Amino acid sequence: MGSLMAPRRISLVLGVALLGGLAVALPAQAACAAAPARVSLTNFTVSTGPRLFYLGQEGQPTQFVVRFAGGCAQNVAVIWSTQAGTATSPTDYDHDSDTDATFIANDESVEFSHTVNVKGGDGGEAIVESFNIVLSNPTTNGGSLSIFNGSIPVLVVDGDAPDRVGFEGIPYTQSETFPSARIPVFRAGTVDVPTDVTYAVEPGPTNPATPGADYTVTSPATLSFAPGDRFKTIDLTVINDKLGEGPEDVTITLAGDEVAEPSSTNFTIEDNEENVFPESRFHHPRHKWRYKKSDYRIREFHIFAKDEGGSGVVAAELALRRNLKNGKCAWKVAKGWQKKDCQNREWLPTKYDEAGQLFYYRMKQLKPSVKTKIKNYTAFSRAIDGAANVEKDFVKKRNDNTFEIKRKKKRR
Repeated sequence: MGSLMAPRRISLVLGVALLGGLAVALPAQAACAAAPARVSLTNFTVSTGPRLFYLGQEGQPTQFVVRFAGGCAQNVAVIWSTQAGTATSPTDYDHDSDTDATFIANDESVEFSHTVNVKGGDGGEAIVESFNIVLSNPTTNGGSLSIFNGSIPVLVVDGDAPDRVGFEGIPYTQSETFPSARIPVFRAGTVDVPTDVTYAVEPGPTNPATPGADYTVTSPATLSFAPGDRFKTIDLTVINDKLGEGPEDVTITLAGDEVAEPSSTNFTIEDNEENVFPESRFHHPRHKWRYKKSDYRIREFHIFAKDEGGSGVVAAELALRRNLKNGKCAWKVAKGWQKKDCQNREWLPTKYDEAGQLFYYRMKQLKPSVKTKIKNYTAFSRAIDGAANVEKDFVKKRNDNTFEIKRKKKRR
C-alpha cells in the first residue's frame, strides 16, 4: 500500500466574510450549493501548462498529493492508482493503489501525501519515461464530489550514463487563453558536472506562428544545468489576440555538447475565438433578506463563472446599484456612489480567489437609507472569457439579487 501521511486541513476562503479582522463563515447552505466538493491531484513539479507533471528520478520515491476541497460537510473517498505509460511495472516502478477517505467540514480542504517507488535503471533507456497517477470512483455520503486533474504523469528521468539533454518526445498544445507556457527540457545521466545548452524558437513549417504577435520568449537564451539538475524550462508568453485563425505552430530546437534525440519539439497555439458567451452567477448570503447595518454578510460579494465549450473565464465584474427616491439610481464606483441612469451599469473589477475558485468584491458596510426608510440595493455580475467575449444576457433571478439594509430603531 502507498505511504499515507496525516492529512493537513486548510480552510478555504469560499463563503467567508470579514468582521473586525476575524473570519466568519457565511450560511452553510448558500456556500455549499455554490461550490460542490472536488477531489484533485495537486502540488505538481511544474504547474503551468501545457504539461503538468511530477518529476521522478530512478532509484528514488516520487511524491504526489490528493486534495479534497469545498462543498458541504460530508464523508468523501476516492481511489488512486498507478497506470503504465512508456514506463512499466515492475521494471520501472512499483505499481500501487489505495483509497483516500476522510470527512470534510463546510468549505475546508484535506490533503493526503503519498509516495510511489521508482526503480533504478538498467541502461539503454530513453531520456524520459512516464507512468500516470490516476483518480477514480469518487464517492460521498451526501452532496456531490467531482474529479479535477484526475490523471497526472510522473516523468522519470534516466540516471544512467552518458549525460544527455533532450525533450520528452511529445508535441505540446495550449490555448491562447492561457498566457504562460513552460516547455520542459530534461537532463539524463549521472549529471555530476554542469553543462549549458542553447535553443532556438522559430515559427513552425506548416502553420507558422508569428513572433511578437502570437508569442514571445521570456526564458534566458542559455539553459544552465548545475550538477544534479534534472530539468529546466523554456518559457513562452502566449499572446491572446482577437483574430479568428487556425492553430499555429512553433518549433523549438536545442543545441549543445550533450544534446541528444529528441532534440526538437513542436508547440501548437490553439485559437480561442468563438461565439460562446460565458455565464456568471452572483452570490450573496440570501435573496431578499433584511440585514442590520453592521452585519458582516453584506461586505463580500461572490461571483461563480463558467464558459461552456469556450476559451475559459479570465475575469468577472460586479455592478452594484442603489435605488434612490423617485425612480432614480446611484451606482457604486471606485470613489463612492455616483448618480446615473438606472440602466447604465457601472462595472467594478473583482479579484480571483484561487482557494475558493471564485471572483469576489469586498467593501465596507453599505449605508442604510436616510431617516428610517429602507433602501434596496441590486447587484449584477458578468464574466469575460479569454476571447474577450463579455456576458451580455442576464438570466432573470440569477444575476439580479435584491437585498435590504435596515437602521437600528432609536430608543424612546
